[in-house]
Amino acid sequence: MATISRKDRALLTKYFQMDGGYVLDFSNRTFANFFEEFEIDIEDEKYSLNYSSASKGNRMKGFWDLEDNQTVGNVLLGLIEQYDEQRANSYNGNQNHSDELREKSLKIGNELVSGIYNPDIKPGARLAQQHKITRPTKQFSQAELESIFALPTESVQPTQIPTQSVQVAQPSQTVSTPAQAFNFDPPNKQQVFIVHGHDDVLRLEVENFIRKVGLEPIVLMDQASGGNTIIEKIERCGDADFAVVLYTPCDLGKHKNASELNGRARQNVVFEHGYFIARLGRQKVAAIVKQGVEIQNDIQGVVYIGAELDWRTSLLKEFHQAKLNFYPSGLYTS
Repeated sequence: MATISRKDRALLTKYFQMDGGYVLDFSNRTFANFFEEFEIDIEDEKYSLNYSSASKGNRMKGFWDLEDNQTVGNVLLGLIEQYDEQRANSYNGNQNHSDELREKSLKIGNELVSGIYNPDIKPGARLAQQHKITRPTKQFSQAELESIFALPTESVQPTQIPTQSVQVAQPSQTVSTPAQAFNFDPPNKQQVFIVHGHDDVLRLEVENFIRKVGLEPIVLMDQASGGNTIIEKIERCGDADFAVVLYTPCDLGKHKNASELNGRARQNVVFEHGYFIARLGRQKVAAIVKQGVEIQNDIQGVVYIGAELDWRTSLLKEFHQAKLNFYPSGLYTS
């Protein structure tokens, strides 16, 4: 059975509107059809044996009781995607919607699928746990940085910092101390929009990396809805200085004549990739692609970076090419 804590079960029950025996706006038929996509017969009586009725809400709870973490996690992620599409296509789709509950439900689903869910973890520790799942940061020498970015070799005069003189015993000697430390934070951080699917681990790695080099990551689900649809939120964030698109195997698909299913990015990821290419230009958009995920290889000039390779170095090159103001030395800070 899935090891979902009582608190998280209550959270999921609230987000999927399961009070009163319902699950979102599913009918019995569409509810059964949804589970068929996961090869699950949700109408099997085993899912309602321990409950007073065979309502959709009770069958969902029975499903949580009986199935393993990964199966439950995949279904939860599918439900969130279904709910996203429902809200995007509804005039009042965001009315009374809680972005906070969605984010928490998404984390639960991802942790169940990846096997890192811990029902006993203390509140607030789960996000910190995911932040630790990062790859070691590569350390660059000055020579490597110059090679990567083709930095000028001539010396650059540093900004003059006011100093004050402190007199010591010998009148001829003075000790100059800086009035203040040099501030490495850029005065106006440029924004990098992150287009992502359900892979929270990679998203957090990229988000932390962008923040460490002095840029501001923008994630759609962190932005207030303000009564806007998803496409309206994207348009509102469309003035970002750069966009990073994460191609992760959240969906499966194939050509009609093929026999095997291939990993694919979610349809909204592909759509937003095209949107930002049109909005910002190809030179200000880069995609990080996990191994085995299909890409649009017939589009010329689109940057694809392998997630299994040194994507940080490649991304820094793209930032430099796009003339973003960032600090590679930020990688050395904790």
